[in-house]
Amino acid sequence: MDNGTVNLTFNFEGLTNIGGKDYMKVDISGSGIQAQSLVLVNNWSKLEGIKRTKGMGYHGAELKDLQLDVVNTSGEPTFVYRDLARIVD
Repeated sequence: MDNGTVNLTFNFEGLTNIGGKDYMKVDISGSGIQAQSLVLVNNWSKLEGIKRTKGMGYHGAELKDLQLDVVNTSGEPTFVYRDLARIVD
């Protein structure tokens, strides 16, 4: 999902666990878009601080250059965290 996210901003809004899987709640904005999405986290690389604090202190932080994969499970697309450049408070 690299090319289509160039002009989008991603902000961390919290963590949730659904069915035993960890998800980030993310606000997405830019290019006339304002949305909220859940992002499945299987790999905590570069998100260790968020995991350790269970998201406390990161609310609203920008997830700079967030890279996502889209996986189609049970006929519904799921955003899956791949990588990011850094977290900006």
